[in-house]
Amino acid sequence: MDGDILYVYARDEDAAAQMEDEFALHISIIASKILERPINVVLVLPRQLLKSNR
Repeated sequence: MDGDILYVYARDEDAAAQMEDEFALHISIIASKILERPINVVLVLPRQLLKSNR
């Protein structure tokens, strides 16, 4: 979280785009109630997976 921005991570770009389009409002409402502070922006970012050298 940074100010009124909440960062959420998804498994990949497609999931991140879908979550942001369909659930950003819901996430902001729930997070605002839990954190007891306004969340005006929800950014859903894809999680970058590191490949092992195995």
